[in-house]
Amino acid sequence: MPKVAILIPGSPTRAFLSQIAAFNLALNRLTWKQWEPSLLVCMGGEPDNDALDEWRPHLRDIAMVFAPELQSEKIPFFYAQIDGLFRWAPSDADVFLRADADTLPIGDFEDVLDYVVETRSIAGVMAHFPFPTSPGMTSREAWLRAADGLISEPLNFRQAYSLTGADVPEENRLAPFYVNDGAVFIPKALFSEFARFFLHLRPKLMDRLVAPYYSGQIALTLAVTEMGARTCALPMRYNFPNDDVAAERFPDSCLGRRP
Repeated sequence: MPKVAILIPGSPTRAFLSQIAAFNLALNRLTWKQWEPSLLVCMGGEPDNDALDEWRPHLRDIAMVFAPELQSEKIPFFYAQIDGLFRWAPSDADVFLRADADTLPIGDFEDVLDYVVETRSIAGVMAHFPFPTSPGMTSREAWLRAADGLISEPLNFRQAYSLTGADVPEENRLAPFYVNDGAVFIPKALFSEFARFFLHLRPKLMDRLVAPYYSGQIALTLAVTEMGARTCALPMRYNFPNDDVAAERFPDSCLGRRP
């Protein structure tokens, strides 16, 4: 039976641990017909030992690794644990699902797992809007500036941000494959190469961005571009946000948002 390894970054606090426990509970309640799931959590930051003791009974079937304390102190925005996911991911998975602790699996997604393996594709839901830029700079200009000198392949502006209206000019509406990293599917055939590019690019982006927080999502895009990897922009239901605009625009993908 093929395996999917779900990779979640977090901090050893009550808030994160409770989210991970809820994620794992929901994961185990899905009907798995053809795939075997596992969950790896990479923790960073100073541990709350009382919280760990409190939540440990609910996390017994979850693998946990801890980023070195020195890395956690030096690397901002949780990137010590995010980078750690790509360094310490299990070697026997057929698909890797990079997820966030504040997401919740509520339906079967084995069809996506089958698809990314069969097509050797990296899949995810397009980000809602462009990442923050300097005043007067378009999204396209910001992308070109971020990529300049870091990758050798040209960016391909064929996708649209998922919540940007058709009335927005193309230079602020169209984007390369730029996905919300709350749920990104990567097949084993591409994972090692992707991880190598991501870990090389992500730190180099920090000083180039108005908001360095977005360096991970942007590094994902640049890594996929440099690899020339096949991509798949998934429907909104595969990473639906807690957002009224999304609920109004994609009512068929929204569960439980409105009476």
